[in-house]
Amino acid sequence: MRKRIVLLALCFGLAAILPAQAETRYLLESNSPEITTVLSESGLKLISRVPNRPIYIVSSPSNMTSKDVVESIGRGAEIQAVEPDSIIRVTEAVTQNAANASVSALAPFAGNRTNVDYYGATVRAVYANQSAAILLRLAEAHLRYGLGPALVAVIDTGVDVSNTMLANALEPGYDFVNDRSGGTSELFGLDPLTRAILSQSTAAILDGGLSKVNPSTVAFTNNSSLEASLASLPSAFGHGTMVAGLIHLVAPKSRILPLKAFGADGTANTSDIVRAIYYAVDHGAKVINMSFSIDTPSDELKKAIDYASMNNVVCVAAAGNSGSSAVVYPAAYSYVIGVGSTTTTDVRSAFSNFNTPSAKTAAPGEGLITTYPGNLYAGVWGTSFSAALVTGAVAILADVKPGIPPGKIAKALEHGKKIHQGMGEARLDVLSSVSSLFAEIESILEQEPHE
Repeated sequence: MRKRIVLLALCFGLAAILPAQAETRYLLESNSPEITTVLSESGLKLISRVPNRPIYIVSSPSNMTSKDVVESIGRGAEIQAVEPDSIIRVTEAVTQNAANASVSALAPFAGNRTNVDYYGATVRAVYANQSAAILLRLAEAHLRYGLGPALVAVIDTGVDVSNTMLANALEPGYDFVNDRSGGTSELFGLDPLTRAILSQSTAAILDGGLSKVNPSTVAFTNNSSLEASLASLPSAFGHGTMVAGLIHLVAPKSRILPLKAFGADGTANTSDIVRAIYYAVDHGAKVINMSFSIDTPSDELKKAIDYASMNNVVCVAAAGNSGSSAVVYPAAYSYVIGVGSTTTTDVRSAFSNFNTPSAKTAAPGEGLITTYPGNLYAGVWGTSFSAALVTGAVAILADVKPGIPPGKIAKALEHGKKIHQGMGEARLDVLSSVSSLFAEIESILEQEPHE
């Protein structure tokens, strides 16, 4: 006789947070060997499963309510948990985003076409020597402590795999949107003309003009054909490439594992995020960057993050851009380093969320210059990009000693510029953070008994 259903999720109110899509999707956890039969008998469709874990993604017919689904499954196997497969958004794709990219703020840099060597790659000087790099004291940190060779998973919209600056740092990754290995290019799915223009990689499209792409991004170009194409791009196109470029700025020898869970419109199902976290941990990532947020907590998302923490993987997330003390996830979870945004003068950005649990630390997040698809550069605003800088710092910190607990790394981030303003203990200072962790490790080693 089959066991009665055990629900760990509250069933009432599910309809209020269901994703806006044709089919109603759920994350369902069950150890029952009969689960596939039960799903079939219940009129539910099995979409996929989290590999090596008893977590299933299912959908119900559109005429079934959440109560119908729960009752239908309840006549079958034992269920440990059920929750809606809600929509998560990359932070800068949220419609009420308060971050406001400024073309005029970047104008002084647009005409500077000077190139420099940046640890084996030729990059724009305005990228390598930008004000954020100086505030974080990157050059001295690199010289004294290394370049952060850790494997960093970036759960985002993908990345431009042909980008000349990032190409040598990229691992194949996985595309959870289309369920295939590799295939994480952000150019995949664009119309052929736009893809061809972005793939030119010629000096002609790098000569210094500026084009505002969306409320948080300004691209460096003055090519009229390219400007027209950029204006018609989906709202979150390039987000993953821009995040990866800032991680690379801080940790230029890190290996980047792109995990494509978001479409170019900036939305993803919770199930794809959950799958991506488990994938990152199981494939050796030491850091996971999560530049996205959701207002409603998810038990399965938290379980995946707990799994990462148990395996000494550090998770970093954006605190959100609503300019309030709103609690957002995953930034608010205990084992996640939530990051708010500051200006170049160490004041909280007007758009940045503040106060714990979401904003546990801070980093610059205004007018940062980073990589953009098509071998372009862009100026960006938002806590997504502040989080990327902290992720790069964590990649360096994780290399101080193998197996160092995430808690010690989070503690090291408190050694920075004290600004308060509801932004945690400090604004990121890579040199101070790594110096403090090295000193702590050395002190522990000195106290250990010697044979």
